[in-house]
Amino acid sequence: MVRAGFEEVFIGIETPHQGGLAESGKVQNKNRDLLASVKRIQQAGLQVHGGFIVGFDSDPATIFDLQIRFIQESGIVTAMVGVLSALRGTKLYQRLEREGRLLKDSSGDNTAIDINFVPHMKPETLIAGYREILDTIYAPSTTTDA
Repeated sequence: MVRAGFEEVFIGIETPHQGGLAESGKVQNKNRDLLASVKRIQQAGLQVHGGFIVGFDSDPATIFDLQIRFIQESGIVTAMVGVLSALRGTKLYQRLEREGRLLKDSSGDNTAIDINFVPHMKPETLIAGYREILDTIYAPSTTTDA
């Protein structure tokens, strides 16, 4: 890609948590060192932008810290983090409909804090954790170079 003139790439990483990768069907991201994979792409000369999601049924209570740590350690400058949303026509939507967990149709904007299903995690915890991720990864640096 670099030889072809590409400078940036967007990668749907989704989550550093193996359970969320299995749940989302991201088999290409499973059973690999995602951090090393991102670093290898960066070392090849590409700037990596990443997509991340919180709110999977399998997300542990530590998912917010895991996401923050992964984003910061990876050096991903632009991280698009969203709350899981069940879009009509997807396997997720169909499963949640069968389980009686759908609340409404999704707006399709996964950066909006608009949960359209009943998550396993308490909604307040999910929203607070999502905000913590954004507040942390996009907070201005408080250190000064001397």
